[in-house]
Amino acid sequence: MVFALPFAIRALSANLLGLDPRIEEAARNLGAGPFRTFFVIVLPQLKSGILAASVFIFVEALDNFSIAVFLTNDRTKVLPVAAYQYIKDFDDPTVAAMATALIVLSVIAVAMLEKLMGFQRA
Repeated sequence: MVFALPFAIRALSANLLGLDPRIEEAARNLGAGPFRTFFVIVLPQLKSGILAASVFIFVEALDNFSIAVFLTNDRTKVLPVAAYQYIKDFDDPTVAAMATALIVLSVIAVAMLEKLMGFQRA
């Protein structure tokens, strides 16, 4: 996660810079409290930045296999380490199916993001 943190911060900060403070001010002037303003006005506008940051961190966590191997123990296992141990222990194509499912889910997520927001806004 540490390696992906700059990408996540970049995605969130770009999203925060795009917020219009006048909308938040209008909500406060119309009687909304600070919590209601945050959850009803600000948080929905940050949804795309939070999603992008989550995707960056997830992909980076899958990519840093060597770091994950050294940092996990028997009680806590991350997905790449569990898949590697499964490959070592069993001669089964389940891990290949799991990898294919992850690739398909990634392609679907990117296609949905393109359809909903478009890459020109990113």
